[in-house]
Amino acid sequence: MRKNLKLEELGDFLDQAKCATLATHFRDGTTLLSPVWHEWRDGGFTVAVGAGDIKVRHIERDARVSISIAEDTPGPGPGNHRQRRGQGHHPTYCHALPRF
Repeated sequence: MRKNLKLEELGDFLDQAKCATLATHFRDGTTLLSPVWHEWRDGGFTVAVGAGDIKVRHIERDARVSISIAEDTPGPGPGNHRQRRGQGHHPTYCHALPRF
C-alpha cells in the first residue's frame, strides 16, 4: 500500500460517489466503524450524519477521526483504499460533520 499520497496523485478518486468508513471513539477507547456518505470539497470531507447520531456525540467528546474509502475493484493484495486522519467538527446549525 502506498503511503503519504498527495491529493494531486488521487485524481478524481475523492470526487466519485463511494461509501466511506468513518472511525470514531467510544469513551472506553474502542473504535466505532461506520459506513457513511461523504463529499470531498475545498480540501476536506463533509460526512452525512443524522441528528442525535452516536458519531456526533463521539466527535463532540473526542474529535480524533479517520475516514477510509475503498476502491470498487480490489487489486493484488490488501490495501486498495485511501485513508485520512484528522479532527472532526460538528456545527450546531446542521447535522453533518464538516471538513476535517
